[in-house]
Amino acid sequence: MEPKKNPKYDVHKKSRMTFFFSLCVSILLVLTAFQWKRPIAQPEPRTQNDGVIDDQLYPPVTELTYTTPTKPTPAKEKPIIINPIEAKKELIEERSIELPSIPNDVPVATIQFSLPPENPDTTFIVVERMPMPKDGYEGLYKFLSKEIKYPKPAIRNNAKGKVFVEFVINKKGEPSNLRVTRGIGYGCDEEAIRVISLTKWSPGKQRGVPVNVRMTVPIQFTLQE
Repeated sequence: MEPKKNPKYDVHKKSRMTFFFSLCVSILLVLTAFQWKRPIAQPEPRTQNDGVIDDQLYPPVTELTYTTPTKPTPAKEKPIIINPIEAKKELIEERSIELPSIPNDVPVATIQFSLPPENPDTTFIVVERMPMPKDGYEGLYKFLSKEIKYPKPAIRNNAKGKVFVEFVINKKGEPSNLRVTRGIGYGCDEEAIRVISLTKWSPGKQRGVPVNVRMTVPIQFTLQE
């Protein structure tokens, strides 16, 4: 059996009316709050004492002005003109020294000397007239290239380079005291000494006298491919 509601005690009967009434009241309150004006307090009139206090609290502003410093213009120096002739004269006058005069009766000493005689057996390195091959150096190297026989050990080992032979050309123009100062080996050093010993030279002279002169001749060994 379903329960029956009493329309007199129905709580939802006036709910719509109550909602609209509450909404209207809320809107009125909001509008009243926006339109409410609060009275603005008027400032009190200033007195003469107030100005003194303000000046003490807020000192007057001082204006500063800045000016760009300007560089002083240097004074132009006058050019110094020097006469080279006068300057040279002054320099000569400053450096001039008065020498004491020598009397005429003072004897003048003379010195005589003579060079010691040279030993003809001395071996020179540089003389007034150096030794020269009979046919010149061009003929000397032609002779060496014709007479040199390439050693077989040097051919097998492909040895090549320069051999420097030092020797002395005596007063007769003959090479003597032969030795290798730098060689390449493989028989090339011995072959260089052999061919140099066959050369002919004109002897070197010092003061017109034949002397012994030490010489050095390089010999190039090159294999032709």
